Amino acid sequence: TTGGSGTTGGGPITPPGAEETVVTYAGGAGAERFRAAIALSDGTFLLAGGAEDLDWIPANVPREEIPAAGIDSKSTGKIGFLAQLGADLKTIQRVVHFPKGTVTDVNRIRTTSLPGQPTATIYVSGSRDNAATDGYYLARLDGNFLKGSKVGVAWTHNVSAQNGYKSIQ
Repeated sequence: TTGGSGTTGGGPITPPGAEETVVTYAGGAGAERFRAAIALSDGTFLLAGGAEDLDWIPANVPREEIPAAGIDSKSTGKIGFLAQLGADLKTIQRVVHFPKGTVTDVNRIRTTSLPGQPTATIYVSGSRDNAATDGYYLARLDGNFLKGSKVGVAWTHNVSAQNGYKSIQ
């Protein structure tokens, strides 16, 4: 994001101008980071990221925990998540997340869908911390978020990487 000072970083978005300052965070404390978003074929959006907790998500929003089996990571106090947003980009419809303390985030989302076709297979990647080898994970989801489909993890793969290769995934 770009802040009012023109710097790039993970902080809040603050528009330039002295007349009004607006700073926004999903949870109000800056403990959430949004990393990627894609449009799904049903008009909703899938947002990926990481957070310290999910308390910022309204209590009435369905949450599903998916296993991090096979992912070599022990990310203390972090939760990688996928949030499905309505077409208005204001309403969180559901959240799918890894268990707290496993993956740091969901950093990338990719799909095998062709333009104009229904959303197909979804793949995600994200950061691994405190692992035997540094790097990131790849995971194929076994649901595509359409029509409330159950979402889980079909398979995972740990990728050994350091420095820039880890961050660009």
